[in-house]
Amino acid sequence: MKSPSGGFNVPFIDRLGRYTGHSLYKWACDPRSLIATTVSTISKRLVDYCRRHNPWYVVKRNLSRIVRASAYYAMSKNAYMWDRVLFFARNLEKNGSLLHRVTLFFVSKLDDHKRFVYSHVCFQTQWLLFRAKWPRDKSLLNNGKGWISSVKKDPPDIAFRTDAVREIAIAISSI
Repeated sequence: MKSPSGGFNVPFIDRLGRYTGHSLYKWACDPRSLIATTVSTISKRLVDYCRRHNPWYVVKRNLSRIVRASAYYAMSKNAYMWDRVLFFARNLEKNGSLLHRVTLFFVSKLDDHKRFVYSHVCFQTQWLLFRAKWPRDKSLLNNGKGWISSVKKDPPDIAFRTDAVREIAIAISSI
């Protein structure tokens, strides 16, 4: 994948997880690294915000919803959606399902390629959150007869995925 000459601008994210319009520095990296770093930063800031307003067990129960909302915001920079997320995050016990529904509403507006990238970002983040709970010495997917596989659709062509990832990284990098 070709990246812009000089690398990508890493956006400055405030303590509420919002884009500020400033960049910290230029980073010569893979577009996937920029997306992962930005999603991670935004979700960490949102988790901190949720922990200030909710007990930890409520935040932990809604962690996947928080990560999904962060991933969508990192990809779209939709300030209206983020204001709704911050409002719902103040009382996750009551508004956790609304947080999920608002995120789902906005994700449904994405095209196929960006939705594919969004689903992979969420899947990988959920896998990392799941694996970080406690150490495991064996995979849970091996049933002794071979690997358990689920029925999956064929992923989009590699060129379309690459273009979507590059397009999202350039959009994140733009101020």
